[in-house]
Amino acid sequence: MKFDNLRISLFAAAVIGLAQMFVLQLFWVALTLNVPYVNWLVTHGLTGPPLRVVLFAFDNLVNLGLFLPAAFALRALRPRKVFLYLAVAILPGLLWQYRLVFSDSSIFVANWSMFIPGLLTAALTLPLAVLIVHIIATRRMGAPGAVA
Repeated sequence: MKFDNLRISLFAAAVIGLAQMFVLQLFWVALTLNVPYVNWLVTHGLTGPPLRVVLFAFDNLVNLGLFLPAAFALRALRPRKVFLYLAVAILPGLLWQYRLVFSDSSIFVANWSMFIPGLLTAALTLPLAVLIVHIIATRRMGAPGAVA
């Protein structure tokens, strides 16, 4: 890959990551405003740690589904260095989401365990979606009679 193509592809990966972050924020705001699923779970007796586990699982499954288009777009760039493209796609959104930690680190130091689920979701959902897209694409190409 030529150096100019690499820069353009990395820029495209950053744009994909930023667009994905924007779409996720819009989706979650709209979902929270229009579907009171947390209130529904609480009224049905789910509170405390079980509620957090259910919400974490639900959030991750929905995020995984929402990250699939970005994973397809990253795969369309045909990167040789997938981890570099993933880092470029993930880092701008991650830095934006946790920008307040950098301005006032006392928030993070005092409550660091509160940030772990969000950091894991933000950092690992796109790589998992890319892995799923890669598995699906390689199975389709390897299947007899599959159109590439």
